[in-house]
Amino acid sequence: MAKILIVEDDATTRALLRAVAQSQGHRATECRDGAEGLRVAMEERPDLAILDVNLPGLSGLEVCAALRRAHFGGAIILVTARQSVEDRVRGLGEGADDYLCKPFDIRELTARIAALLRRGERTAARQRACRLGDIEVDLGQKVALKDGRPFSLTKTEWSLLELLLENEGRPVSRERILDSVWGYEHFPSTRTVDTHVYRLRRKLGGEVGALIRNVHGEGYALAPAPHSHGD
Repeated sequence: MAKILIVEDDATTRALLRAVAQSQGHRATECRDGAEGLRVAMEERPDLAILDVNLPGLSGLEVCAALRRAHFGGAIILVTARQSVEDRVRGLGEGADDYLCKPFDIRELTARIAALLRRGERTAARQRACRLGDIEVDLGQKVALKDGRPFSLTKTEWSLLELLLENEGRPVSRERILDSVWGYEHFPSTRTVDTHVYRLRRKLGGEVGALIRNVHGEGYALAPAPHSHGD
C-alpha cells in the first residue's frame, strides 16, 4: 500500500482522486491549498503527490518546484485544465513526473499512478544496492566500492550522483543541479557544476565515468549502464 497525497481545491475532483487511489488499495491524504500540501508532503513524504496546478496560495507548479528543491523523492503528477504544450513543458521542467489534463479518463489516471509507483519501487531497490559497471554504491549508507575496494566521495559528489541516478537517461540542467545539490536557485556560475561533474567522472573512472554525458543545451545525463541495478 502506497501513500498518496492529493492537493486539490475542488471538492468533486478531490473526491474522485481519493476514490481512484483507494480503489488501488492505497492510503490517500487530502489538502485543499498549496501551502498545506507542501507542509504535509514535507512531513509525511508520500510515495506520490497529485497536485492541481491552479491552487489557491502556492500554485501546484510552485509546490512541485519546492519539493524537488528539498530532494522530495516521491513521484509527482500535475493535474490541470491547461492543455498547451508550453504548460506541459513547464510542469515537467519543474520536476513533475507526469502531467494530466482535465477532464481525465479514470482508467488512464489509474494506469499512470500504477506505473509511477512501480518506477518508485525500482528506484528504492536501486538505492539499496546500485551497480555501475565495476562500481557498487549504497546511496543510503554512502558507501562506494570499486572492484570491491572502498573509495571516497564528498557530500556534494554523493548528492550529484544521486540526482543523476534519480533521472537516469534524462538530462538534468545545470540550473536544476545547482538548485538541488547546493540548495538554492541562483549561483554565481554554472562552471561550479562542470567542475564537480569533472571530479565525479574522474573518481568513477573509465567507462563508468563516461556514462555521465554532457547533453548540448540541456545539461548532464547519466546514461543507463548494462547491469546497473542491484541483484
